[in-house]
Amino acid sequence: MDVLSYWNPGLDESEFQQGDLSAPFWAAFMDFVRLCHAVKHWGAEKTEARRMARSVKNGGWEKSAHADENHEMRARYLAAEAAWHLGSLIETDVDRRVALRIVDLTKLTPNIRSHETAQFSLLAIQGFDGSL
Repeated sequence: MDVLSYWNPGLDESEFQQGDLSAPFWAAFMDFVRLCHAVKHWGAEKTEARRMARSVKNGGWEKSAHADENHEMRARYLAAEAAWHLGSLIETDVDRRVALRIVDLTKLTPNIRSHETAQFSLLAIQGFDGSL
């Protein structure tokens, strides 16, 4: 998750409750949530840098937009990998329901490029309760 070394969401862990999720699934789920936040963050940074590049005729903003886009695409790729990895960690029915809901919300498909259009921002959540 190298992209998180450039920006980390600093989530309030007390707002996230493991509940009935298995331990391996929970750890991977939290990594996935962090990556969803990174996708949202870098997408917003890219948009702002592009806006600035249009309004200020300065090549620095265009370089910034390109770097931000690279971070966003890397975060998207890693988030897709993390989502699919969750499927291999399913131990309980609660794990299964959460994994299926993630795929449903993000619109991930087994397509090699689905990460480019997946809706990861929907899962940039601030809290979660895994209790039944």
